[in-house]
Amino acid sequence: MRLIRRLIKTVIALVLIIVIAFVIVNGYVQKTYGISLVRTLKELKVLTDEVNTEQILYNPYDQSDVVDLQQVVNASAEGLITSDEDGEYKVNFDNLPAEMKCVIDLTDRQVAAMSQTVIDQELNGVASVGGSFLGVKIRQVAFEKGESGTLVNTVFSLDLGQILTKIPASFPFSIIKNRIPEVFYVSSVTETVKGEEAFSYTVQHKGLTINNLNAEDTEDLFRTLDILLGIGSAQSLNVTLGEMMMDALVGNDESRGLAHQLESIGATDYDFTEKDGQIYFSVIR
Repeated sequence: MRLIRRLIKTVIALVLIIVIAFVIVNGYVQKTYGISLVRTLKELKVLTDEVNTEQILYNPYDQSDVVDLQQVVNASAEGLITSDEDGEYKVNFDNLPAEMKCVIDLTDRQVAAMSQTVIDQELNGVASVGGSFLGVKIRQVAFEKGESGTLVNTVFSLDLGQILTKIPASFPFSIIKNRIPEVFYVSSVTETVKGEEAFSYTVQHKGLTINNLNAEDTEDLFRTLDILLGIGSAQSLNVTLGEMMMDALVGNDESRGLAHQLESIGATDYDFTEKDGQIYFSVIR
């Protein structure tokens, strides 16, 4: 009986020591780096919970949308999109046809396919963030009317494999590093506002969440990651991703995108147009 009591007291003492040690470490990290280990570990627990992809991906695109994209684009700009025997698609910006025959209207799902094809081709499927590269896959796009422009709801999957190597492996940072998944879903809402000049636009942050986290916890977790990795805030990442997609669709003198590249064969601008209750991304002739 005495032995059992001693064991219980020993266990209780060990638990108290661990709790006190964690409180001390959390206080040190919060004071020194501005990071709350308690909140961060709670957020990472939610982040690593199984994701209900059916709920997040309510408008995913598939191979049939890629096929439709090729047909719609090539009906106006013949041979612009080609595919090889392995099913790999290419946008032939270096070999444009003689003319753009008609307006190109792309659905949100076709926009997702187009954006990913251009991002893979022009950017090797990565986004530059904080001096590192994140692997980017667009899973879905959906359009809505916004107050000043068009709301673009995009789900990306991001691969943080490279950037996570920058987190120190030493304690206490190892506690965080070992709990961050290499790949997670980013649900992004941006508003694209069309500029007065042709082919111009601005992208504004509206909302961002990752996996099962809410917006507030997402913002806090990105603040922690910014301290550790210098990747910026949730808002800045959201704008970066939104601009990357619009660059693929429109482009400019520095980034090759669909609308701007077709200017030499007849494209005059782009717009978001509504027909029969559906919003399209349109390259205007």
